[in-house]
Amino acid sequence: MESVRDLLQAAGEMQAAGDVDGPMPIYEGILQREPDHAAALHALGALLNRREDFRRAVGLLERAVVLRPSDPVRHVDLGEGYRNLAAAAARRRAAQTQATATTQP
Repeated sequence: MESVRDLLQAAGEMQAAGDVDGPMPIYEGILQREPDHAAALHALGALLNRREDFRRAVGLLERAVVLRPSDPVRHVDLGEGYRNLAAAAARRRAAQTQATATTQP
């Protein structure tokens, strides 16, 4: 069995190369072994943010910040997740409003 450190390195290299699918099962596997692994929580949250799974991303990033509150990068990524989540909600509301407006006489 590979060490968590080796797994994190492999997933990070994949992610750095632009692979957004390959690292996911690696990060998820790390979190199955160590549910409070702050680096894996942060990395998976950041990856999910890129994949536009904002709700799940924010949940993971919140946990990462709680576990390592002194890391400013985690706070920045969490803020980005909140912003993306709010923007997605605003887009949904706008689309619903537009759909309602076009169906009314």
